[in-house]
Amino acid sequence: MVPRNNNKDFFKFKLESSHSLPAAEVITKLQELTKGLFYLSEADYPVEVVHYPVPTPELLTEKDVLALTGSSGNQPVATTDVASFFRNVTVTNPQNLPAKAESASDVITSLRTFCEQHLQNTKVYLLGSRTILALLLGKTPEGQLLGLKTTIIQT
Repeated sequence: MVPRNNNKDFFKFKLESSHSLPAAEVITKLQELTKGLFYLSEADYPVEVVHYPVPTPELLTEKDVLALTGSSGNQPVATTDVASFFRNVTVTNPQNLPAKAESASDVITSLRTFCEQHLQNTKVYLLGSRTILALLLGKTPEGQLLGLKTTIIQT
């Protein structure tokens, strides 16, 4: 039997308002939490942090998202809920887990909780049809847009 690490401080976050951390600190923490995470589809792609430091409107339209990502205007855009984004996120190699993590599930739950606590108006956008750019985007208190991205392959 493998001894379990009882130090879960790495995965606990105070229930702070989203105004508590500046964008740079949110980005740093997201980078720590996404290390070694992949999105499982017909090909596995890493989950990465994305940051758009430009001011964005309160509510993003499909056209805004296409412009931010440099995607073509005729590409389909769909939205989905945050839970759907995290459903296929996993750690493909347990050695990639942070030292204080007990399981991949701990890391993914912590990442989702952190996003919910520190990003406002979070929404998931799916751009494309077969090769899909998946973006989980939210705003910082400074109005910067940041979140997570990955690629999903569907044939």
